[in-house]
Amino acid sequence: MLSSRCLPVRIGFLAVVLAPLAQAGNVLRVGPGQPFADVQSAVNAASSGDFVRVEPGLYPPFVVDGKELSIVAAGASFALAGTSGQPELTVQNVPAGRTVTIHGVHIDFADKLAPAVLVANNAGAVRLSALEVEPSANLFDASVTAAVRIENTATFWLIDSAISSNTIRLGNTLNPLCVGTRCNDGLSALELVDSSGAIHNTRLRGYMNDYTALGCGGDGLRALGNCHLRLYENGLPRTAMFAGGDGVFGGSAVHQVRTPPAPKLIQSCSLSAHTPLYIRGTGVAAFGGEPGGFYAVNNDNGAVSIGGQVVFQIVDHCPFAQRNEVVLEPRIVPLGGTLDVHLRNGRDSSFVLLIADATRHDAYPGFGGRGLLDPTRLLLLRFGTTPKNVVASFSFPVLNSSALIGLQLAAQSVSGPLGGALRDFSVPSLTVIGP
Repeated sequence: MLSSRCLPVRIGFLAVVLAPLAQAGNVLRVGPGQPFADVQSAVNAASSGDFVRVEPGLYPPFVVDGKELSIVAAGASFALAGTSGQPELTVQNVPAGRTVTIHGVHIDFADKLAPAVLVANNAGAVRLSALEVEPSANLFDASVTAAVRIENTATFWLIDSAISSNTIRLGNTLNPLCVGTRCNDGLSALELVDSSGAIHNTRLRGYMNDYTALGCGGDGLRALGNCHLRLYENGLPRTAMFAGGDGVFGGSAVHQVRTPPAPKLIQSCSLSAHTPLYIRGTGVAAFGGEPGGFYAVNNDNGAVSIGGQVVFQIVDHCPFAQRNEVVLEPRIVPLGGTLDVHLRNGRDSSFVLLIADATRHDAYPGFGGRGLLDPTRLLLLRFGTTPKNVVASFSFPVLNSSALIGLQLAAQSVSGPLGGALRDFSVPSLTVIGP
């Protein structure tokens, strides 16, 4: 429990607070007529803390290995070309206390041999924003298990993204997930292994599978092993969605595989008017199939018995007091521009707004993974009160100084009842300072 009396006060304009704390970041420009023809060349030349600005276009796959970078689309997005057996985007070995932010990547995914995105072995944080992975082919008898795979990553954040297609795609894996005698061979949209973090304003849909004897639809979100995840939506135009694929047996919206099961490690936390959409995959009745679950545990298809009736679990929702949010705008704020912060609470609240330059999952002991902002890297605090569901907005000018380029900011609020202790974390948000 945090008390407002034990938090230091550092109120001030962003220009004043951040300037002495930041390290200068170089800007590396990628695209036609730019110094770098492809993203990998710029990444290879970059030093930790640099900002890579990518013009619209189609580029080869790239790998970020052990560097703290911001890689940002100069336009709406840039695309990565498929290469069989190689992820289009790989982020690995990010050190503890460091963050990689990648914003605005589009991938048409059609590879049986490698996922479109692989994030692996990161002690630090990886934040993917505005990532669009569009399944563009049916994937029969694939060796991959999901379009996007995250493994052994301490802090993972997927924001304003989609791993989904408007066209139903069919797919199954040759490496089915089995728990006991029950197996799921559907291709999932997103698979996490021993990783923690947040999925925010994102749409995930598993593949349809009526191709094999098992015929299980893929899961929207699949979490294996020790994963602690928060699923957020804050009412922006994109509706968050977790959808299982159809099949002989339907896939699940959210599927946890862990022994012993711990459902509360996957929570949905948003204001009551903005709850993510959960869709269980449809089962083909003609084959004796059954629908998937909203929330499956260890291949149980979401089924639990209550009073002798089979019902379906849904994702555990956070307590009402935690249904708070912070939104930073714009996602990429230019030097000399203005950073706008919007805060809203589900009840009449006292709050402290926190802005830091690093992300760290479960950074506040006892808060169950809700804190994604690193409390040791605070740059700004602001105290206040707000009526329930009323947006409080703040604007901070950003100094026109190259020393700020590449700074990756995260914001959260900690709130409590008026006059009470501050102990409830909001939905987090991020931005990056660019040229």
